[in-house]
Amino acid sequence: MAIRKHLLFYTIITGNKFIISQGSKKGIWKKLKSEDVLVKRSKNTVPINLEIAVPSKNIYRRNVQEGKIKIWNQDELYSVINLKIVNSRYQ
Repeated sequence: MAIRKHLLFYTIITGNKFIISQGSKKGIWKKLKSEDVLVKRSKNTVPINLEIAVPSKNIYRRNVQEGKIKIWNQDELYSVINLKIVNSRYQ
């Protein structure tokens, strides 16, 4: 069921290639566009799946990639997800 009272949308601010999708445990996770409405599940959760494409040259560094996803409730900022991908094998 889509959130009617609070329509949530996302925007990718930084980072290379991120794919955001949403679905159920049993269904196919479709790729979301920034104008798609996020679907609310039980207990007021909004599950999303994030796939990240990392350039091969970054794999051998400690700080592989950073990014930020902003979730909007119409014109109001609802939440910010900060991403930092590190490779613990490298210092």
